[in-house]
This record gives sequence, structure tokens and C-alpha cells, in this order.
Amino acid sequence: PGAYHDVRIEPIDAAVDDTAVDELVEELRKSHSPWIDPQGEGLQVGAGLELTPKSRLPRNGDQVTIDYTVQEEGANVEEPVVDAVFVLGESGLLEPIEDAIKGLRVGETTGFSVPFAEDDESIDETLRGKTLSYSVTLKGLKERDLLPLDDDFAKTVGDVDTLDALRSKLREELHQARTAETRREALGQIIAKMAESATIDLPEPMIDRAVEDDLRRLRGRLAQQGVPLEAYLRAVDQTEDALREEMRPAAEERLRNSLLLRAIAEREGIAVGDEDVDAAVERISIAAQTSEQPKQAEEFARSDYVRGMLQSELFERQLTDRLVEIATEGRGAVVNAWTPPVTESSDSSAAGDETVAGDEDGSAGDADNESTRRDDA
Repeated sequence: PGAYHDVRIEPIDAAVDDTAVDELVEELRKSHSPWIDPQGEGLQVGAGLELTPKSRLPRNGDQVTIDYTVQEEGANVEEPVVDAVFVLGESGLLEPIEDAIKGLRVGETTGFSVPFAEDDESIDETLRGKTLSYSVTLKGLKERDLLPLDDDFAKTVGDVDTLDALRSKLREELHQARTAETRREALGQIIAKMAESATIDLPEPMIDRAVEDDLRRLRGRLAQQGVPLEAYLRAVDQTEDALREEMRPAAEERLRNSLLLRAIAEREGIAVGDEDVDAAVERISIAAQTSEQPKQAEEFARSDYVRGMLQSELFERQLTDRLVEIATEGRGAVVNAWTPPVTESSDSSAAGDETVAGDEDGSAGDADNESTRRDDA
């Protein structure tokens, strides 16, 4: 494992500021506000020479309903799409398509071409180097009727009585999530630095097997969506062998880190005894008594499956805590970390979502239709 005791990182700040809370409140406001027809911009002459309201042009934040076709050299790239709904600036539409929609009024159609650069990593790789022709018809336009930010809003979205209470609740949730994320980030830094000085010789068959396991898991996830692996490979224009090569570096890195952590754990004497697992099972069993089916829940808590899971998580937690202790010289991975509120029940039983004991975050460590949308969306 090399000189892993010499690795050092600076603890990471997990503080949550008002801006993050404001952004989350605004997201909730948008998601709960109804869509309404926008006011028109004067009158226009209809097909029967009657005067009808003239719809305004779309803008960011509007919900649009469109029909569109995508062609390459006169042939359809995909089936024509009817009544597709997007929110401008929020649904990940390609910028040229959004720009075209913003120049349309309801009922109008436009056509345009979009060239995609070979080296544009912001789009799906199947589009790179191609020029596609689009035809877009704007069929509907809605705008948000934003709810006022008041106590009634808080009661609707947060099951709390006041807007201040909602902000406090959101801050707490953000802080807890950021603390866990920050600890994972710190652990990633620690493991990466420890791996730099380690000497690890991975047998090729071990890497081959890891790649096959990854491929099998991908096949399973695709099957749950009703997509065969072969269809996926055709969609991304890739062979199975090429996919294996693409998966190989990540599988190799995962194996290297796994072997490194196993060696460090052995040197540091990390071990989980039966009494540790028994104590964790007992806490879960006590918590199970408050479930709707306490008998079944307790039986599950005492099953071999749960014991095995707890043993793995307790081991991982002990190991990652030790890594953090070494790399931060005992300062901890996170500063300004969230800490769970102290209650009578938590003092007496530590029950609830118990799996392993926590430090900064109360969670286990982590040692171990594309032609219309941006890839990063």
C-alpha cells in the first residue's frame, strides 16, 4: 500500500448559505405553480378575417408544446414527434432549437439546420460531426402563475406553518445532504492520493472478470427498461468489444482501490466482531417495533442478509473513519458539518435509519431522443 500514512488533505467546508436555500425555495415555487395561458400581444386577423388575440413570443421559463421532425440528408433520423412538451431554459433542449422556438407564435412552423462539431462533448456522441435538419411547429404556450412566497405556500409544499419554518427545514435537509456529499468527496481525495504511492499488480483475468460483471449489470439495467443490450449498442453506434474497452479503465481503478483498501484494513487491524453486528441488529429490531408489521420487520432485521449487510457497512465505516483520521490528522473530513439533533429516543436507542454509526454525516462511507437534448441534461 505504500506510504499511505503520509497522505494529507484539508477538511472540506459543508456550510450552507442563504443563496442555496433561496434557490431550493424557488425550485419548489416553480414546481408547485400552475401553468396558465399567457396574455396576448394585441390582435391579429384570423383565417376567416376575424380578429383574434395575437399570442406573445415564447421566453425562458415558458412551457411549450411542439411537433418536430429531424432529418439527415432528407431521411428521418427518428420518427416525427407530436405534442412534445418542454420548458424553455429548463428541459435541456439544444440552444438552436430553443432559439427557433422563441421566434415562433402559436401555430407557426420553422425549419433550420444544425451542424454539430466533431469535438463537442456537450452533446451525445452519436450527433458529433453531423448536420441535421429540423422542422418545428409551436402548438401551445403556457406560463407559470407563480405562487406568492408566504405561509400558505409553506403549508402547501413543506407541511410546516410558516415560510421561515420551511426555510429552516430546507436548510437542515441541504446541510445534511451536503455534509454526506462532502465526506464522500474527501474520501475520494484520500483514496486517490493513497493509490498514487501504492504498488498494485492486477492480473488481467481479474480485470476481464470485473468488466464482464459491469457489462452484465448494464445488460440487467437495460432489460428493466425493456431495451436489449444489442439495441442500445446500435443506438450509440458501438460494438460490444468497444464497450468493454470503454469500461475497462473504471473497472481497473475500482479493483485497484478495493485491493488497496483491503491491504490498509489488514495493516490497521480493522475488523468487525459478532458483538458489533449483534448490537446493530438489536437497534434495528427495536426500531422495527414501530413499523406497520413489527413481527415481519423484526424477522427481516435478524436475517442473515441484514447481518451480512451490517457487517460490510460497519467494516467500511471503521475503515473510512481510519482513513479520514490519518489524512486529516484527526481533524475530520468535514468542517461546519451537519449533526443530527439530540432527542430522547436517539439518546436511548440510536434507532431509526440505523445501519452504522456516523461521524460527520451520520451515513456510511463510500470507499468503494438524444437529437433534441444536450448530453449533460
